[in-house]
Amino acid sequence: MNDTPAPRRSNEAALRDFLLDLLVNMQVELLATEEGREKVCTAYEWQATQSHPAVASVLRQAAEMVRTK
Repeated sequence: MNDTPAPRRSNEAALRDFLLDLLVNMQVELLATEEGREKVCTAYEWQATQSHPAVASVLRQAAEMVRTK
């Protein structure tokens, strides 16, 4: 058994990873078709234009990840 604690990540890094996973994997029905994925990407990109820069970065990355799925 390894007693070494896992490396600690910042709150921001942990939250970013969680949000990316949520944004990329949530709407299963929408993500099942190319048309649905494009709708999700369009929504993320629009939201990015209205968001804080840190949030916008996550939304844009999520859109790119959805497109390449």
